[in-house]
Order: sequence, then structure tokens, then C-alpha cells
Amino acid sequence: MPDTLDVRRGTIPDARPSAPRGDIPDRQRAWLQNVPVRESPFHGVEAYTLENLYIVSLEKSQEFLDAFADPEVAKHVPDEWPNHFPVSMDAFSANLMCSFSNWKVSTHWSELAEVLGPAEGGDGALVQR
Repeated sequence: MPDTLDVRRGTIPDARPSAPRGDIPDRQRAWLQNVPVRESPFHGVEAYTLENLYIVSLEKSQEFLDAFADPEVAKHVPDEWPNHFPVSMDAFSANLMCSFSNWKVSTHWSELAEVLGPAEGGDGALVQR
């Protein structure tokens, strides 16, 4: 693991030993635990350790596209989708982006529930909708 982490380039580290293995871009997420955060006097941040950092990628996922019953969906996805549009996107791509976000949360629900823990003020149970 590198000394510092830069996730702006689409590289997600294989940070959790129990995480699924394989091609890292296809994992679509990384869960880092006990992440040291450096002091930044400029931003008024003192050094501390972040218990959980859950990163969700916005890279294209063939697994997501294959989840559609209609194979025509994948045939109409522009090369720029989802994260290489200059300013905006057409209605199809925007709706597909929403479906993609929902799919990521649903697919990785058990990890998210573990990261987020019980909801405050509720009965302690996270509910998948």
C-alpha cells in the first residue's frame, strides 16, 4: 500500500484482504480501515485516524451492464459514459447513471451496512429499500 492515496486517477487500491479479488477497476469500491489523516494547518485539520473510508468508483462496470435483462442497453452506452462527459449527458445516460448508483449500493449492501453501522435514532437496523 502506498504511503499516500490519490483516488482521482481512477485507481482503487486492493485495500481489504476480505474484499473480492480480481481486476481492481471491476471492484468498483475500496474499503480502507484505520486510515491516517495528515495534519493540515492550512485547512485547520489536526492529524487523526479515520476508522473507515469507503470509496465508490464511478468507472464503467461491465458487470452492471450485464445485469440488464435487455442486452440492447449495453449496446447503446456511449464510450464516454459514465465519467467522461464534457459537461452534461443525454437523458438515457443520466437515467443509466441513476440506475448504476442504485445497483452499486444494492450489490454492496452488506459492506455498506457494516461501514455505516446502525442508523442513529432508529431501532439499530439499516433497511435496504
